Amino acid sequence: MLDRGVRAEELLSSEVFGLAIKDVIDYHLNVFLTSKPEDEKLRESSYFQANAIQQVIGVLQEWVAIKESIKTNLNSVEE
Repeated sequence: MLDRGVRAEELLSSEVFGLAIKDVIDYHLNVFLTSKPEDEKLRESSYFQANAIQQVIGVLQEWVAIKESIKTNLNSVEE
C-alpha cells in the first residue's frame, strides 16, 4: 500500500496528468452544456464519463491518504 500511495501521489502531482484530467472533464462539461435537453443519452454519457474520472481521482487520493496514515503509524511505533 505504501508503494501504491507513493505512485498515486506522484501521478496526482504530475502537471501533465492534471492537464489531461482537466481537458477530459472540460470536454464532457462542454458536451453537456452545448447539448439539447432532449439529448438524454449524450448528456448521461458525458455525466457518467466525467463522474468516472472524478472517481478515479478520489481513489488515487484515498491511496495517498492510506500511505500517509501508514507512515504516521510506523513513525509512532518507532518512537
